[in-house]
Amino acid sequence: MGILSDLWDATCSCVRSCCSKIGSAINAVSSSLAEIAKPLLEVVARLPEVLIKAVVATIHSIAVALGIVEDKVEPEEIGVRALEYPEVKPENYDTYEEYINALMEKDFDFESWEKNASVEEKATATVLGSSLEAKAVAEKIGMNIPIVVYLTAHNNGYTPKELQKAFESLKANGISDAGVITSYFNGDLKGEMNEKVGAILGEAKMPEVTKQ
Repeated sequence: MGILSDLWDATCSCVRSCCSKIGSAINAVSSSLAEIAKPLLEVVARLPEVLIKAVVATIHSIAVALGIVEDKVEPEEIGVRALEYPEVKPENYDTYEEYINALMEKDFDFESWEKNASVEEKATATVLGSSLEAKAVAEKIGMNIPIVVYLTAHNNGYTPKELQKAFESLKANGISDAGVITSYFNGDLKGEMNEKVGAILGEAKMPEVTKQ
């Protein structure tokens, strides 16, 4: 389908209007997966379709850049595989990346499923898949990344590449909670921390210098 396609707009619309149904559908398969999806559902429940699309696309882009998933593997496919193979549990793997890889190794005809799935089923799979990507991104970078940070970054004009750069710089400077990004833009940081985070976010916006 493609996360930037017209059909994806319908999926995003369903995500916004069917959050409780999506949560229930995931919980019916696995309560642990439902807990993983809960933070994303809580954020997107109040968003218009265009921002849901932006949040999911940003998470996916960073997951691809970090080598967690291939670009051709969409969040929707990860999610439906997790629902179809509940016996493959994230807690049985050392990392979420390993868990996602194990799901992708399972025999599953995604194209056939995609052709026959309802919009609600696609929305459910997308939310779960994106949530798993977000877990893997936070784990690989080594910091807590609240879902709302992806929304904050998009609303303030940060590309996925710039946001990833900010994450990595925060981590390198001893800040292990990316929630400071939202706090900074909300005006909640003070003093040295405000200056430090502001400098990091400003640097993330600067083009990289190519070595000659």
